[in-house]
Amino acid sequence: MPFIKKILILIILILCNFTYPILVFGEESAQDTLKKKRSDLAWLPILYYTPETKIAGGTLINYCYRKSGSKITNRPSIIMPSFVYTQKKQIIGELRVDLYLKNESYNLKGYTGYIEYPDKFYGIGSKAPADMEEGYTSRMIKLRVDFYKKLYSYVFFRFLFY
Repeated sequence: MPFIKKILILIILILCNFTYPILVFGEESAQDTLKKKRSDLAWLPILYYTPETKIAGGTLINYCYRKSGSKITNRPSIIMPSFVYTQKKQIIGELRVDLYLKNESYNLKGYTGYIEYPDKFYGIGSKAPADMEEGYTSRMIKLRVDFYKKLYSYVFFRFLFY
Protein backbone atom coordinates (compact mmCIF):
# COMPACT_ATOMS: atom_id res chain seq x y z
CA MET A 1 0.00 0.00 0.00
CA PRO A 2 1.57 3.33 -0.97
CA PHE A 3 2.65 5.62 1.86
CA ILE A 4 0.13 8.39 0.97
CA LYS A 5 -2.82 5.95 1.24
CA LYS A 6 -1.66 4.86 4.70
CA ILE A 7 -1.48 8.51 5.81
CA LEU A 8 -4.99 9.24 4.44
CA ILE A 9 -6.46 6.22 6.25
CA LEU A 10 -4.78 7.31 9.51
CA ILE A 11 -6.17 10.86 9.15
CA ILE A 12 -9.68 9.52 8.49
CA LEU A 13 -9.56 7.28 11.58
CA ILE A 14 -8.34 10.15 13.78
CA LEU A 15 -10.99 12.58 12.50
CA CYS A 16 -13.80 10.05 12.93
CA ASN A 17 -12.79 9.29 16.52
CA PHE A 18 -12.77 12.94 17.58
CA THR A 19 -15.66 14.41 15.61
CA TYR A 20 -18.45 11.84 15.59
CA PRO A 21 -20.32 11.77 18.92
CA ILE A 22 -22.27 8.65 19.73
CA LEU A 23 -25.98 9.36 20.01
CA VAL A 24 -27.49 7.71 23.05
CA PHE A 25 -31.09 8.24 24.05
CA GLY A 26 -31.87 6.95 27.55
CA GLU A 27 -34.76 4.85 28.76
CA GLU A 28 -37.55 6.35 30.86
CA SER A 29 -37.19 5.53 34.52
CA ALA A 30 -39.14 6.41 37.65
CA GLN A 31 -35.85 7.07 39.47
CA ASP A 32 -34.46 9.34 36.77
CA THR A 33 -34.59 12.97 37.86
CA LEU A 34 -32.54 14.47 35.01
CA LYS A 35 -34.27 15.81 31.93
CA LYS A 36 -33.43 13.68 28.89
CA LYS A 37 -32.00 15.23 25.78
CA ARG A 38 -34.64 15.66 23.03
CA SER A 39 -32.29 16.34 20.11
CA ASP A 40 -28.71 15.87 19.05
CA LEU A 41 -26.54 16.89 16.14
CA ALA A 42 -23.52 15.01 14.80
CA TRP A 43 -21.14 16.00 12.04
CA LEU A 44 -19.01 13.48 10.19
CA PRO A 45 -16.32 14.42 7.67
CA ILE A 46 -16.11 12.25 4.56
CA LEU A 47 -12.76 11.61 2.93
CA TYR A 48 -11.88 8.73 0.60
CA TYR A 49 -9.94 7.75 -2.51
CA THR A 50 -10.85 5.52 -5.47
CA PRO A 51 -9.18 5.27 -8.89
CA GLU A 52 -12.40 6.52 -10.54
CA THR A 53 -12.89 9.57 -8.34
CA LYS A 54 -9.36 10.25 -7.05
CA ILE A 55 -9.56 12.10 -3.70
CA ALA A 56 -13.11 12.80 -2.55
CA GLY A 57 -14.26 14.82 0.43
CA GLY A 58 -17.40 16.16 1.96
CA THR A 59 -19.58 16.11 5.01
CA LEU A 60 -22.51 14.29 6.54
CA ILE A 61 -24.77 15.80 9.19
CA ASN A 62 -27.01 13.66 11.40
CA TYR A 63 -29.77 15.49 13.28
CA CYS A 64 -31.93 13.38 15.63
CA TYR A 65 -34.89 14.71 17.60
CA ARG A 66 -38.07 13.83 19.43
CA LYS A 67 -41.07 16.13 19.68
CA SER A 68 -41.63 17.62 23.13
CA GLY A 69 -44.90 15.73 23.72
CA SER A 70 -43.54 12.28 22.82
CA LYS A 71 -42.27 9.62 25.22
CA ILE A 72 -38.52 9.35 25.71
CA THR A 73 -38.74 5.67 24.62
CA ASN A 74 -40.19 6.60 21.20
CA ARG A 75 -37.85 6.32 18.25
CA PRO A 76 -36.17 9.59 17.28
CA SER A 77 -36.79 11.25 13.92
CA ILE A 78 -33.66 11.65 11.81
CA ILE A 79 -32.68 14.17 9.14
CA MET A 80 -29.38 13.39 7.39
CA PRO A 81 -28.00 15.55 4.55
CA SER A 82 -24.63 14.76 2.94
CA PHE A 83 -22.44 16.26 0.22
CA VAL A 84 -19.33 14.90 -1.53
CA TYR A 85 -17.11 16.54 -4.16
CA THR A 86 -14.31 14.62 -5.90
CA GLN A 87 -11.02 15.62 -7.47
CA LYS A 88 -12.54 14.71 -10.86
CA LYS A 89 -15.33 17.29 -10.31
CA GLN A 90 -17.99 14.72 -9.47
CA ILE A 91 -20.83 15.78 -7.16
CA ILE A 92 -22.98 13.66 -4.86
CA GLY A 93 -25.65 15.37 -2.75
CA GLU A 94 -28.17 13.41 -0.69
CA LEU A 95 -30.89 13.99 1.88
CA ARG A 96 -32.34 11.13 3.95
CA VAL A 97 -35.19 11.51 6.42
CA ASP A 98 -36.88 9.12 8.83
CA LEU A 99 -39.70 10.98 10.57
CA TYR A 100 -41.97 9.55 13.26
CA LEU A 101 -45.22 11.48 13.68
CA LYS A 102 -48.21 11.36 16.07
CA ASN A 103 -46.55 9.15 18.68
CA GLU A 104 -45.23 6.69 16.06
CA SER A 105 -48.64 6.29 14.36
CA TYR A 106 -47.12 7.57 11.11
CA ASN A 107 -43.64 7.10 9.68
CA LEU A 108 -42.25 8.95 6.68
CA LYS A 109 -38.99 7.70 5.17
CA GLY A 110 -37.55 9.64 2.30
CA TYR A 111 -34.46 9.85 0.13
CA THR A 112 -33.56 12.41 -2.47
CA GLY A 113 -30.25 12.72 -4.21
CA TYR A 114 -28.41 14.47 -7.01
CA ILE A 115 -25.41 12.88 -8.70
CA GLU A 116 -23.26 14.53 -11.37
CA TYR A 117 -20.46 12.34 -12.72
CA PRO A 118 -18.19 13.54 -15.52
CA ASP A 119 -16.65 10.41 -17.08
CA LYS A 120 -15.16 8.97 -20.26
CA PHE A 121 -16.60 6.50 -22.78
CA TYR A 122 -14.28 4.45 -25.01
CA GLY A 123 -16.79 2.47 -27.04
CA ILE A 124 -18.37 -0.95 -26.79
CA GLY A 125 -16.28 -4.08 -26.38
CA SER A 126 -12.73 -4.80 -25.33
CA LYS A 127 -11.28 -4.00 -28.77
CA ALA A 128 -12.35 -0.34 -28.81
CA PRO A 129 -9.27 1.84 -29.42
CA ALA A 130 -8.12 4.19 -26.63
CA ASP A 131 -8.14 7.18 -29.01
CA MET A 132 -11.95 6.86 -29.28
CA GLU A 133 -12.28 8.47 -25.84
CA GLU A 134 -15.35 10.66 -25.52
CA GLY A 135 -16.25 12.72 -22.47
CA TYR A 136 -19.79 12.81 -21.07
CA THR A 137 -21.48 13.82 -17.82
CA SER A 138 -24.05 11.59 -16.20
CA ARG A 139 -26.65 13.53 -14.16
CA MET A 140 -29.24 11.77 -11.99
CA ILE A 141 -31.94 12.98 -9.66
CA LYS A 142 -33.39 10.36 -7.34
CA LEU A 143 -36.48 10.52 -5.16
CA ARG A 144 -38.04 7.86 -2.98
CA VAL A 145 -40.77 8.27 -0.36
CA ASP A 146 -42.16 5.52 1.89
CA PHE A 147 -45.17 6.37 4.04
CA TYR A 148 -46.32 4.03 6.81
CA LYS A 149 -49.59 4.23 8.77
CA LYS A 150 -49.91 2.08 11.88
CA LEU A 151 -53.18 0.12 11.72
CA TYR A 152 -52.71 -2.18 14.74
CA SER A 153 -49.87 -2.94 17.12
CA TYR A 154 -47.53 -4.47 14.49
CA VAL A 155 -49.58 -4.00 11.30
CA PHE A 156 -48.80 -1.11 8.96
CA PHE A 157 -50.18 0.23 5.69
CA ARG A 158 -47.35 1.21 3.32
CA PHE A 159 -47.43 3.64 0.39
CA LEU A 160 -44.38 3.90 -1.90
CA PHE A 161 -43.43 6.66 -4.32
CA TYR A 162 -40.40 6.40 -6.62
